[in-house]
Amino acid sequence: MRKTIAPYYDLDIKSGLLYPLLKDDPRNAYWREWTRRLLGNRNNNPRIYGPLRAIAELKLTGFEADIRYHIYSEASIFEIAHAIIKETTRDALDSLGVAPEALPEFDDEDEYATDVVPEDLPDAFKHPEKYLPESVCERIIREEYRHPEAIAALSSYLKEMLQYSIDEKSSPDAWKGLLALRIQGVGALPAFAELLELPHIKPSQMTKTLYLMRTIEPEADIRHWLYQATEVEILTQLHNAEPRFMPWLDLLAARAWTLSGDKPATISALCAATAFRTRGLPGGKQCNEEPILRRLPRILAIANTSQSLDCLQRLDQIARSGHEYSDYKPLDLEALATSREQLPPSHAISASQEEAICLLQSMRDEVNGPFHHLNLKISHTSVLFECSLTGLHLHGVPQESESRAQIDCASEAEAIHLAKSIILESLILGYHIKTK
Repeated sequence: MRKTIAPYYDLDIKSGLLYPLLKDDPRNAYWREWTRRLLGNRNNNPRIYGPLRAIAELKLTGFEADIRYHIYSEASIFEIAHAIIKETTRDALDSLGVAPEALPEFDDEDEYATDVVPEDLPDAFKHPEKYLPESVCERIIREEYRHPEAIAALSSYLKEMLQYSIDEKSSPDAWKGLLALRIQGVGALPAFAELLELPHIKPSQMTKTLYLMRTIEPEADIRHWLYQATEVEILTQLHNAEPRFMPWLDLLAARAWTLSGDKPATISALCAATAFRTRGLPGGKQCNEEPILRRLPRILAIANTSQSLDCLQRLDQIARSGHEYSDYKPLDLEALATSREQLPPSHAISASQEEAICLLQSMRDEVNGPFHHLNLKISHTSVLFECSLTGLHLHGVPQESESRAQIDCASEAEAIHLAKSIILESLILGYHIKTK
């Protein structure tokens, strides 16, 4: 075991819990939890050196799984800090009685998993001593390999990468894993939802995860469910959304408001949906275009009750004080306050047979998008709608998507009524009617 260290690490030892653990009872739950959080770092930050030394010198058990990652983490060979971390990790595991043969040196013969057949890619995550996990994710994407075992393996990998990401100044590179999980389709939505429930996930990671979930199921399919759902079903999802509806809370909130107005139950559901979305605070480059975060404040302002306005102000205060608020465009509360007055009364909204109605919303500005399009048309007793998204700026995700569906009604009058309600919901969300 190393007896001396470079002075460079003195501060990291003190802040890294070596001294507190030596001073206090090693069984102290508080320090053990903080040790576990620090060891959850996935960027080879030098601050984990202290906890590793503490575990090695005090022979603290229960951390084997937390520190095993650092043996094989991809690190720069030019950084002396990374080399020392890996050596200290082996010291810690050795002091805990982990046999050296259980931790072989990294075998770089096929580190990019080039020769692994697609069916064996999920199992490759279990062998960090042979394959780089990010390269395994790239292979899954390239091969478009879809399987329940792939979902399970990617879920475990992403949980490990993101579980303590809020403590890291720079986020771990989990994007390839998220993209590999995305191509698994709707069956992967529960795995995405589990990531959102991680208590220490970084705000930007939560934003990207939720935004990516929205690209999995076609918007038209969600709207098809929405326009046939009861008010109770919608409010239930706003209070406690199933994985399928987590990325679509804005559409559900607008529909709930259109159906029931300012009923206490509706306001409560709107506030519950906002609380879910902002649990981790907004953050990252996508925070100003992710639809839920940009649209829910508008709906709260339109509700215009003391509860909704209090929720709106708390949202803005929390966001401004967040870890990554520098990327967040503060809410324009004055502009939001006029949203309700700008809405036309329901009787002023027109829709007629065979009329094409085009609605558009830009989430950033009129030049850069992303642009959300909704085209409606009443055909006898049916309402046809087409949804599309252009100008999406998520690396590795198709830049355009398009889906369509129709709702069959009992009569022409009912079809016209449904079309008008959809138009009103769109205006509530911030769409505007395109003029020809």
